[in-house]
Amino acid sequence: MIAYSWVGMNSMTLYNQNQLKLIIMNAYGKKFGFHTPKLSELNKNLIESLTKVKFIDSSWHNDLCDSIASEELNIQIFLPNSDIEDFDRELFSTCSIVFYDGKTDYSPYEDKQFTVNEIVDIVNTINN
Repeated sequence: MIAYSWVGMNSMTLYNQNQLKLIIMNAYGKKFGFHTPKLSELNKNLIESLTKVKFIDSSWHNDLCDSIASEELNIQIFLPNSDIEDFDRELFSTCSIVFYDGKTDYSPYEDKQFTVNEIVDIVNTINN
């Protein structure tokens, strides 16, 4: 993969894939997520290992916490950003899940908070 980046008003620099990875990582100072990269990566790895579903980092800088997504299942999981739950301080020790297929009734899961273990159970249920 080759990528271009504007360096100045009238010049562009050519980057190879390895250089681009370093640039992206350095732009945010982290290689995974924005808010709690180590905790989020641990949770992602745990969920993947217990569900056998591949997730990608879908974190966005203006979300309250990091997230992962599965295109296969059309879901996005918002991960905990703390060990404590304090909504006033935007600290969450639970996960939430969003479904994108628009066909299935997932109302038992919408607008609720779940532990990581409960998320694993939900993903395993919808994956079968």
